[in-house]
Amino acid sequence: MRLRCQFEVERLPVAYRMMFVSLIKESIKRSAPTLYESLYFFNGKPSKNSKHFSTALFLPKYKLIDDEFHIEGKISFLISTPDYEFFLHLYNGLQQIQEFTYQTYTLHRGKITLLEEKQIDQIPVYFKTLSPIYIRDAHNRSIAPYDPAFERELNYIANLLLKNFRGHGLKQPLQVLENQLKKTVVKEKIREFDHGYLYFTAYKGNFCLNGDIDDLRLLSQLGIGFRRNQSFGMVEVI
Repeated sequence: MRLRCQFEVERLPVAYRMMFVSLIKESIKRSAPTLYESLYFFNGKPSKNSKHFSTALFLPKYKLIDDEFHIEGKISFLISTPDYEFFLHLYNGLQQIQEFTYQTYTLHRGKITLLEEKQIDQIPVYFKTLSPIYIRDAHNRSIAPYDPAFERELNYIANLLLKNFRGHGLKQPLQVLENQLKKTVVKEKIREFDHGYLYFTAYKGNFCLNGDIDDLRLLSQLGIGFRRNQSFGMVEVI
């Protein structure tokens, strides 16, 4: 399941990802406070547990001035998930939000559209990234697609995501058969690091995965890699 939500906004920060994390949290909080608490808190403290969705942001024409995008036209925010309960409450919550303010930026909500998903009926599967894929190792070092460790770390996070969602991990290991992924550096400001920006080396483009067909169907909805809830790792079947 996936949807597109359009917004009118005059400007956005280059480090926009946490703004849209806050938008999702506010949507869930309005629609289902109990679900919000279970997703984002554990024993009264913020939870770092994996969330079952991925996101991507598309900008129209813009001008980059200092650390801001000055927007011409409407932006589109995409969310993908296999979790029906989450999807329903997110949709209902977004419907309740006409205007959303984050720091000095204000989004004016437009049309919400349910999107048709391309079906996976054979393997291998060719994907394109809608938001860049971020794969890292246990030391938080970004792993490039041409690194021998890339497939191993990809399997690690894919197995964890599936286990967290359905109770068991990969049915068989993933294989990267082809990739045309190119490097992109993402600049983000996260609350825990108020002293400055964080930079994430991620990758975008097309790639091909082999594996179990049910695993790949779920991963196409959950997203692939780390930080999927922060506009990384959303993919589309091509």
